[in-house]
Amino acid sequence: MRNTGYCLWISTVPRRSIFSSSLRGFGIDPGRILFVDAGKTKETLWAIE
Repeated sequence: MRNTGYCLWISTVPRRSIFSSSLRGFGIDPGRILFVDAGKTKETLWAIE
């Protein structure tokens, strides 16, 4: 993810538990992260596949 990669962030919580703006402080561009909010654990596993 350093130069050209992307990150997939999958969460089962209805809202994200990460503040995307704070990622810049760690050198991570929030525009290169795809957030997926799944309702159930089963849906999370489907999204990973």
